[in-house]
Amino acid sequence: MLLAVLAAASCAAPGRLAPEPASPPAEQSATPIATDALIAAILAEANRAREADGAEPLVLEDHLGVAAGEYAVELAGRRRLSHESPVVGRHSLTDRLAHANARGWIRVGENLAKVPVPAAELPTRVVSLWLHSSGHRRNLLDPAFRMSGIGISRDADGYWYVTQVYAAPDEPLPAR
Repeated sequence: MLLAVLAAASCAAPGRLAPEPASPPAEQSATPIATDALIAAILAEANRAREADGAEPLVLEDHLGVAAGEYAVELAGRRRLSHESPVVGRHSLTDRLAHANARGWIRVGENLAKVPVPAAELPTRVVSLWLHSSGHRRNLLDPAFRMSGIGISRDADGYWYVTQVYAAPDEPLPAR
């Protein structure tokens, strides 16, 4: 049996918050995985699903990626999924985005996953899991979300932690 744990959240809030100081997360052993290939493969899978649903593709945004990456490392270090962090100044998604200096959005969402699969299977498995869960599916396919950031980490037991942040830009993105 393949264990997979998922969590989804979305919220609307002004995207022009000032960063707050944060204390470091209490982590065990976590490995940040910032390989462009895995991130690109997850984005490609997500965009295939969006295209099939009639939504425009997501575009990676660096600050969203920083927020997603830092949170994936934190989650892997704590070996637990939650949209609320115990780290001061990074409790909520909007706090984490402010800390990463992510601006220019009017609404955001976040999908989380924890899965024990080989790296080659990670992109398709994570997106498939999200598509089969109503809250995750809603975030992934929401046509208002046009920008994204993806973070990947792995804990000492080999579980992958994937964070995908979605944002609706406060100004239209250029047409593709």
